[in-house]
Amino acid sequence: MLSVLDCAFWPNGTYDETACDKISEDALLKSLVNSHMISVEIPPQKLSTPLATGAASKIENDILEVYRNNQDDNVSSIDLLSNEKVISDEILGNMFESFINNFKTENSETYFHQFHTNVTLKLYTIIIQLDHINSYSSEMYSHLIRNPLAVLEAFERGVCKLHNFQNFQVQIVANSNISKIRDINSNKSNRIIKIQGIVVSASSIITKPKELYLQCKNCQNVKKVKDGIPRNCDNSECPLDPYFIVPEKSIVEDIQYIKIQEFFEDIPMGETPRHFNISLSGVLANKISPGCQVKISGVYCIKNTSEKSFPFIRALGLENNKNKVKKSFSEEEESFFRDLSKQDIYERVSRSIAPSIFGKKDVKKALACMLFGGTRRIMDDGINLRGDINILLLGDPGIAKSQFLKFVELVSPISVYTSGKGSSAAGLTASVIKDRNNEFYLEGGALVLADNGVCCIDEFDKMNEHDRVAIHEAMEQQTISIAKAGITTVLNTKTSILAAANPIFGRYDDFKTPAENIEFGSTILSRFDCIFILKDKFSNEDRITAEHVLQLHTNQKRCKEDDVIDVDTLRNYIQYAKAKVFPTMNEMASQKLNKFYVNIRQQVNEYENETSSKSSVPITVRQLEAIIRLSESLAKIELNNTVSVRHVDEAIRLFQLSTMNAVSQGHQIEGMYRSDYFEQINEVIQKIKDVMPIGGSKRFVELAAIIGVEEAVMKRAIDYLVKQNKIVSRDYGRMLTRLP
Repeated sequence: MLSVLDCAFWPNGTYDETACDKISEDALLKSLVNSHMISVEIPPQKLSTPLATGAASKIENDILEVYRNNQDDNVSSIDLLSNEKVISDEILGNMFESFINNFKTENSETYFHQFHTNVTLKLYTIIIQLDHINSYSSEMYSHLIRNPLAVLEAFERGVCKLHNFQNFQVQIVANSNISKIRDINSNKSNRIIKIQGIVVSASSIITKPKELYLQCKNCQNVKKVKDGIPRNCDNSECPLDPYFIVPEKSIVEDIQYIKIQEFFEDIPMGETPRHFNISLSGVLANKISPGCQVKISGVYCIKNTSEKSFPFIRALGLENNKNKVKKSFSEEEESFFRDLSKQDIYERVSRSIAPSIFGKKDVKKALACMLFGGTRRIMDDGINLRGDINILLLGDPGIAKSQFLKFVELVSPISVYTSGKGSSAAGLTASVIKDRNNEFYLEGGALVLADNGVCCIDEFDKMNEHDRVAIHEAMEQQTISIAKAGITTVLNTKTSILAAANPIFGRYDDFKTPAENIEFGSTILSRFDCIFILKDKFSNEDRITAEHVLQLHTNQKRCKEDDVIDVDTLRNYIQYAKAKVFPTMNEMASQKLNKFYVNIRQQVNEYENETSSKSSVPITVRQLEAIIRLSESLAKIELNNTVSVRHVDEAIRLFQLSTMNAVSQGHQIEGMYRSDYFEQINEVIQKIKDVMPIGGSKRFVELAAIIGVEEAVMKRAIDYLVKQNKIVSRDYGRMLTRLP
């Protein structure tokens, strides 16, 4: 005779009818209570007789009543010990069908309309708000919260049975508070949670069987299974492993695995970003790509393998925030921003850019234009004209280039900061990774994660040449094309790039082009709308700069000047302007810019005719588009949908102070150079060679008096000859000796 313990722990949790005949009803109920870790399937007739008087306690009577009310179900001991009423899958399906048909929101919207619209479009899915289930039926909500995966499966089976669908998927979107990735722990196991983050990698689509249709090769017996293929047929005469799969009658679903990373603003200082694995199934698969900001409602699960166990979230619902910038604003916010735009907003925004940095007003104005950006346009032929502005800060060490980058990262709604020395081509664009199943998937880099934002690249000159070439496409076409390991795709990188670089020899050399000073070619220089040459030179403002820095260290309130907009308000104002304002150029502004462009081209043509030598064009169409973007951003700062002449004038001024200022200092940028500058230097060099014989020596003062030019031009010519080893300078530049 079997003991109660033997019956309670029968293999596979099933009940043996022969063994049960030898056990009393009282002992059987007690075994169920004591062994609540397993589920037992009991024939109804075995508990048809009442228990002996006094043999059963109150809890055993409750168990018996619960069982008799649910004789068609497989009752687990967890259900028997629970105070809640056990509901069958059929009842749950009917309750869900009633919810779809009868529930109405405050706006009189119904799930019935969504359901039949999706079915008409052959989209066998429906998106349900979790709070709506709670307001409709607390009983259905409590069962869903306690065992979400099983209840959702019951919902789907009920819909398929009532409407004769082969497959149906219920999506759940939770409106609860968002859990941070680093706060997820074991207490949330098998619970519906909601997380948000940036998608950094996405696997390829995997087809997984949901229900297999099996047929026996020997007796043609058919069977449907969900867990595994049995090795023995129900007919004992069939041999071992008789079943084969019938694919056309099996139910399969698509599975995709993604990895999300927490937002950069959620990462504590000094901590590395946390990642979490997400499993997407059915219609959720293949919906997102690396770089997307998403909110995911799902069930926290733990998968156990032979080697280890690892947590993941099985997604139930997906909210794809393609743009983290807010799209909707309250009436109070809109009124506040409209009033703010009338208060000399351009000057106030520029003063609010890194207020702790003294001076550099034009740099701050250009950075303000970059944060707001121009208008992105898509032509009828499919060509995209970018509206994002790229800026390069090039200059000597110690002039707050990195501080500008850090502030822009702080104030921009979407931003990524990286250093050129620690960045590779794959880290900036995208990489192809092989997972543990030897499947290849994409993992987005910094430019992909900064989509619709700003990517700040410090130490731009420290990058390797082949890594720097990888961002050419991202800067102009704003896409990243991938063709690796059988994966061919295009990722969006609609981002502004703010780069900072140092001269190759520490200090800036006026006689060299930016390409020679920082060792990258004119092809990438031309992709920057503004190039600022920042030099650390002695000036009358050194005393004021020193006082400003000392006051910052002694009293931090010094940086809080009047009319400075705080960071949070400025960030919200940028979001509002980028979401609501899309400026276009009026006729007068267009004529002004057209005239400016034609005049410069005409000046170059006249110079070529006078000198009979081919000269490069000081401005190209790419630079013309840069001025257009600057004009649109200036109008957007003022929340103005029309670009006027004054916006064009200010854009031309910023362009001349940045890119054209580099040209005026003798620097060459994609065919732009100032010819008269080199001519003057060459004339002075030739006169020096005529006046000084080889081996002869003269004092600098005497030589300058003989040639009769400005002292500054004379010094630059002497510096050039010294670097060419044509002249030796002695006695701190006072005595000059010519070499052969």
